[in-house]
Amino acid sequence: MDQTSPSSDEKKNLRGASLSGKERNHLFLNLQGKQFQDIAGVAGVDHHGDSRAFVILDYDRDGYQDIALVNANAPLFQLYHNQLGKKNVMGNAGGSTNHKSKPGQMLALRFVGGNHAGDASKFWSNRDGYGAMVTVELGDLTIRREHRAGEGFASQNSATMIVGIGERNGADKITVRWPSGVVQEIPDVSANTIVTVYENPEHSPSGEHFVSEPYKASSRFSRERYMTRHNKTSGMRLQLSSKIANGVKPKLRMYTTTATWCASCKRELPQLERLRAVLDPKLVGMFGVPVDHTEKPEQFKAYIAKYQPAYELLIDLPVDEMKMVQKMVGDALNMDGLPATILTDSNGYVLKIMWGVPSASEIKRLLATL
Repeated sequence: MDQTSPSSDEKKNLRGASLSGKERNHLFLNLQGKQFQDIAGVAGVDHHGDSRAFVILDYDRDGYQDIALVNANAPLFQLYHNQLGKKNVMGNAGGSTNHKSKPGQMLALRFVGGNHAGDASKFWSNRDGYGAMVTVELGDLTIRREHRAGEGFASQNSATMIVGIGERNGADKITVRWPSGVVQEIPDVSANTIVTVYENPEHSPSGEHFVSEPYKASSRFSRERYMTRHNKTSGMRLQLSSKIANGVKPKLRMYTTTATWCASCKRELPQLERLRAVLDPKLVGMFGVPVDHTEKPEQFKAYIAKYQPAYELLIDLPVDEMKMVQKMVGDALNMDGLPATILTDSNGYVLKIMWGVPSASEIKRLLATL
């Protein structure tokens, strides 16, 4: 190994370079305040993307904090839904699963500081209340939190603070100490309540320091269902003229881009075979879309004979439609590559575009929205 010190020019170049990137993502689950367990693999957070920033928010107001993640490559944005409220899916700290365990309860707080001007104030805290210290007294347990904007690069968490309280029915008392030194207390707060705290009661619609209301949404919000509706209303649609065998019109269609020379595409064939084995063809249609318009039908037929892919290869696809599929993938994922997957409903409305091949779980989640 060369131990020679870098030159002054090399040092200048290093100052503008990032020596970090493509590390594995980690997601640590707090096990009752006693230890942490890395669940990135089972949660899907440890993926192939080169992640740069994340934020925490509860986008569907079910009381469990979700994660929004931004990558330097594709997919640019990912939204992970917290499933821990579904019958204790991770089990207890000992590793076993207790299906009789009730979903945890929570409290939420929002903060409105007294200073609404553009300049600093000697008497009031900042408008968003950052720096406020919160103490939640639960009888057998006291939880302390600081209201912070975020912990990562170029990112800001939700302004709503969520405090998990386990199976308890509420808090005996919540105390808020503002950066200005003002201290406010509210007793007997029921579980699943959101409390908006006003440092200056003149800013409160009720004229009081605390305004309480139910937190959880009245109906569950599905990210997949939202995306389905969004894509349908935006008109993003894939319709190909190629004749599909037996005139099948499955509930969901999976189009995988490929070429006979693509080594990555061949590596995905076993996964496609597994999907075909577990997914009903009446529900999920699987199709291969050749995107190299220089290839001939004879090459496609030889490919089918040799590799016997689990999808139906659309060998009669016109060149303009091949290019259309390539453009759709390129626009969605910001680069051209193979293989990619386009998932649509039976009418061609696009539900998802991604690199590689989806898992059976991803497909089943989309099916549940149709």
